[in-house]
Order: sequence, then C-alpha cells, then structure tokens
Amino acid sequence: MIITPWPSEVVPLLGASLPEIRQALLGGIDFANDIQPDPEYRDRWYWAHSARYRARRALEASSQAARGWELIAGVPNSGIHIRVGELHVIRVLRAAQGTTPAPGHTRKRQEAWQQCRLRFPADDELEGLPPLDLILDWTTDATDVLTMHLGMPLGVWTHGSAPILEWRVPLPSADDLEELAFEGADDDQVPVVLRIDDTEAEALW
Repeated sequence: MIITPWPSEVVPLLGASLPEIRQALLGGIDFANDIQPDPEYRDRWYWAHSARYRARRALEASSQAARGWELIAGVPNSGIHIRVGELHVIRVLRAAQGTTPAPGHTRKRQEAWQQCRLRFPADDELEGLPPLDLILDWTTDATDVLTMHLGMPLGVWTHGSAPILEWRVPLPSADDLEELAFEGADDDQVPVVLRIDDTEAEALW
C-alpha cells in the first residue's frame, strides 16, 4: 500500500533548501546563457547540461554549511539530488514540455518514480512522513523567468505519454521564500494526468 501525503505536508520540507536551489538554478541559467547567448541557435542539450553543471557546483558550495538538507554526492551527469530530513529525496530536473519528465529506462529512476521505498518501510512504527521520492521540475520562459513545481510521481511512463502523478504543485519563486507553505484542497485527492506531445531525451537530466 502506498501512502500519499498531501502537498501541504510535503512542500514545507523544502523550507531550508529551496532558496539555495532557486539561486543555484538562476546562476546555472545565466551561465548557460553566457555560453550560448543567442537563443535562436542554442543547442538545448548542451544548454541544459551547462545550467545543471553550474547549479550543482553552487549547491556543492552552499551545502557545506546547510542544515536540514544535503546534496547527495556521486550522482552521474552532474545530477542534482537533494536529501531533506535525512529521509526524503528530491530530484531537481528540467521540465519536459512544461511538466514532470519521464524516468526513462534507468532502473533506479523507475523505482523512484514508483515510490518503491513506500512499499517497504524500514520501521512499521515510523513517525511522520514515510520516505518520499519527489521531483522538483523547473523551466524558464522567453525572458528567462524561472518557474518551479514539486511533484510526487506514482508510476512509470514513457516519453510522450501522460505523466502518472499523485500531485504536482507550483513552488514560490520570489526572493523571499521563508514562509514556505502550500494550501491544500478540501476535496479528495485525485491522481494528476497531464498530456504532452514530446519530451526531452533521457540523457538530458
């Protein structure tokens, strides 16, 4: 049985890490733009890797004095995985066509997207939230304004198929992120199904 907590329970977990993630992404976006200043002729794969690389380097520095979160070391391809509360893992990924990207063929990613850690709790008397695997996806518009969402996947889908999400909610992107909260809905939760036409390659993130 999979326990599906509300966004209002989960979003506050990012309180200490979200300002650092936001600043790192903004720095990564600027870095990638400097390398490829003309949007019309950008190689989007190289642009995304450049942004991710610089963002991870910034998080490596800020995580040294972090409290309540840590950057997970050793993730290939400059991947950004954040652990919060010593239990929950948040993957920071560039959005694919404006929504959560598919896991691709990697076994560990498919297990995370299916919330496999919820199926096998280490302690039957675990207090609070169970271990969660979450996706923080981000994108920018034509003027490089950053938009971030936090989502909880509940299954595996392929590129170009409908994402299988319990929920996906917007995150604040203002400079002041101290009062991080999300107002939950009063009605019952309904799994989110979003349709997309195309996605980026698995190697992107």
